Amino acid sequence: MVEKERILVVTMNPASGNIWDLLEVDGYQVETVVSGVERREDSTGDARFIILDVLMPDLNGLET
Repeated sequence: MVEKERILVVTMNPASGNIWDLLEVDGYQVETVVSGVERREDSTGDARFIILDVLMPDLNGLET
């Protein structure tokens, strides 16, 4: 079985899920976290791509 490439989405608005659903349809494994702090706690670190909000209250996109 081929392992799917992982995309990590860091967003304060995970309700934008329709966009992420399209990526899953294309064969990616999409995981969503809601803050930069939560991203830093992502211990696997094996995401091929990271999509993130630039403006977040705890850590902005550049700090993340």
